[in-house]
Amino acid sequence: MRYTRNTLLIISCLVLTACASTPSSAPIVQRHFTGHLPDSLLRELNGLQLNANVTVPVATHFSSVASLAPAYGLLLDIDPRSQTPEQAGLAIQRVLDVNTVSQQLLKSKMQQQPRLQNALRDNGRGQLSLTIRRVGILAKDVRETQCQPMMIVSADIRDNKGHLRWTSGFAMNRLDERINYSCQGLKQSKPLAQKAMTEALDAALTDAVQRMVQP
Repeated sequence: MRYTRNTLLIISCLVLTACASTPSSAPIVQRHFTGHLPDSLLRELNGLQLNANVTVPVATHFSSVASLAPAYGLLLDIDPRSQTPEQAGLAIQRVLDVNTVSQQLLKSKMQQQPRLQNALRDNGRGQLSLTIRRVGILAKDVRETQCQPMMIVSADIRDNKGHLRWTSGFAMNRLDERINYSCQGLKQSKPLAQKAMTEALDAALTDAVQRMVQP
């Protein structure tokens, strides 16, 4: 089954809307970012330190265009005990060294932005924390052969008193008709799952960093 770009955009929007209306396993302070990261805040905090621990969901969610509500089904809270062993094996913490991969990607993307190149400092008083709020595997055809991982993340900055000073809100990768992984391959091949999830995480963090700098 092929999709137009408009169809993919609509489904992506539904995914994000569903996440905003669905309970999350991670605490939610604010769903939507309120603007770019001001230079004045970076000066006030004397830069940022990156929290070494990334909060992750306990399970990866599965959905298909063959279901009655694929976009919303992708984000429903599930009991990990109800998953097959193959599905349970796709929990992100079993696929990736999440802390290391996330930090490497985030640092690289911040370095690519002139305004953020010196934002990360050892003596920074702001703490930049990442939360992976949802990881999903969406089958994009009715036979459930072609899949794309979907990921929703947020980046939050708190001061040394723990007050939230800035948030990216929900950032995510987008459905892309050019990105198709074998659904069975993702369950059976850890290297393939690592590649696919890293790709999704990379795109989601790109979105988060863009929110730091966009006017």
